[in-house]
Amino acid sequence: MVEPRCGLSRAGCTWGSAAAAVSRSAVPPFHGACPLARCRQGRGHPHCGGCPAFPCALSARHFSDPAHGDTPPGARIERGRAWAEEKEERKAVEIYSYSDFVEGLLAAGFALGGSNAEGIYTLVPWDWREQPPYDTPVRWHTGDPETDPWEWRMRVLTERDDIAYGKVFFKKSGYITRAWYPYFLAARRQGRTLFEAYEEGQVSREAKRVYEALLEADSLPAHELKRRAGFSSQEKAPFERALTELQMGLYITVCGRQQKRSQTGEGYGWPSAAFCTAERFWGCGLFREAAALSPQGAEEAIARQVYRLNPEAPPKKVQKFIRG
Repeated sequence: MVEPRCGLSRAGCTWGSAAAAVSRSAVPPFHGACPLARCRQGRGHPHCGGCPAFPCALSARHFSDPAHGDTPPGARIERGRAWAEEKEERKAVEIYSYSDFVEGLLAAGFALGGSNAEGIYTLVPWDWREQPPYDTPVRWHTGDPETDPWEWRMRVLTERDDIAYGKVFFKKSGYITRAWYPYFLAARRQGRTLFEAYEEGQVSREAKRVYEALLEADSLPAHELKRRAGFSSQEKAPFERALTELQMGLYITVCGRQQKRSQTGEGYGWPSAAFCTAERFWGCGLFREAAALSPQGAEEAIARQVYRLNPEAPPKKVQKFIRG
């Protein structure tokens, strides 16, 4: 018998078949979807123990029934914690392909985008000049979408809706999964809009100009965004600083790439990164999740995950990693 991901025994569970149905289909079964399965899948976790909010109010309501395997009451909470500890023990992740990278990233929740882990965590800790520490075909800048980490940056944005990529850590590239994005939002934005942060002196005038230009479009490539925000050809540096500031603040994010267009509409030249607001990228539901979190609680949850991934992470760097 397959063990459900909430941690209880399926025998005698009134939600058992409903949980399975949720796993197979987005359409709830006629007798109602299991609320635990629905929550777990919505947050993108393999099991309840993988959620930084575990144990939560929902699990507390459902994890105290001896008829469903809670003998003694709360047994499933302990099982979830045990699964989380098993995950913690599996720190060494070897990457052989794009699918391995995605699996590792979803399990970790976040990672630096390049080979430099900055003392925190990255999934491919070697650059194009170095040999990997294990026998893997993964190499930088080969152009192979299966084994080139450089190609994976845009591939995740094209093929998935649960991973964001951009300059989000140490003013460098990184990935944050949907499950962890609300925690970084709570820690960095603390419920403030960009305009509220600007009034408080937390956002520069240049960043505000870029953000206002982006609000008028679904998304814009960098070269077009620069033009619409009123930056001249000589103002590359302030424009780049504004882009980085907005990404670090989680106000905007990379959402793809796009070539320049000729007057006839044909693309030409190297494509540049395209940006959209974080709200447009994720939708309102994720921001409601972030609003329910306290900044302090969010920081603590992220820090715990960092130390699970890298027990040697320097505390000062961890704080900078979390707060941006």
